[in-house]
Amino acid sequence: MRSTNTFGIHFILRMNKCKDGKAPIYVRITANQTRCELATKKTITPKDWNSAKGMTKPKSEELKVVNSYLEQVRSQLVDHYQKLQIATQTITAEAIKNSYLGTEKEHKTLCTLIKYHNEHMATVLAKGTLKNYYTTEKYIRLFLQKNYKVKDYGTPQRSDSWLYDYRTNVHHTLKKNPLKLDDLKDFIDCYNPKNRHKRKETFNATTNPEGRFRKFTYDEIVARDKTSLDISWLKDKSLADLDNLPDPDVLALDIVENLEAGLDSFRRILVQLNN
Repeated sequence: MRSTNTFGIHFILRMNKCKDGKAPIYVRITANQTRCELATKKTITPKDWNSAKGMTKPKSEELKVVNSYLEQVRSQLVDHYQKLQIATQTITAEAIKNSYLGTEKEHKTLCTLIKYHNEHMATVLAKGTLKNYYTTEKYIRLFLQKNYKVKDYGTPQRSDSWLYDYRTNVHHTLKKNPLKLDDLKDFIDCYNPKNRHKRKETFNATTNPEGRFRKFTYDEIVARDKTSLDISWLKDKSLADLDNLPDPDVLALDIVENLEAGLDSFRRILVQLNN
């Protein structure tokens, strides 16, 4: 969770909004390749403005007062930027502006969302399934405390969701066909860890319906029944060709291997927690 945010503040004159010989001063906020502007409600004559320094030419007490006000705005914007950092929220220029204006929406934390889910699904899910969610909540809290020394983690602002379908028509077993790093090469290339802002979908309904990497907008996700992320768009070949399913003994062996692998993973987790 290291911070790699970029942030900048610069005051400018909006000459295209000049009125009665005076132009309004705007503050330009830049953060993580995003930009927005905010009116400071101050105006001055263009000849009294130092564009290079982003401030007035302090030739009079009135202009000095304007500079003092601009520094207050700068300081407050920095405070709101740091507030977003502490809350571990996704930082954009618009988010800083909204925080400064007091118009930002409430952001839920990770543990708050998990608790909300467990409470509201208590009457819907089977007890065994619900127990797994409670266990997940417990381990997430332990993970945050052990690795990041925090009790909770802020959720990012709404954004697109990128999904890679490595479930449909993919079959691994521990012995006969174990998962290898080379199997994940396509996913790593699609994920593009070096420049996540330039990701591209491989799925296209017309030209590449078998593409495994696909983007869903926030609105598309929340429009789904119970905002389910159990999404699949690829055609399952095993369902299309029932005559070519593996033999029952092969399926049974796969189930046994998966269960043993799961138990082994939980044993390792238990050892780490005890240590």
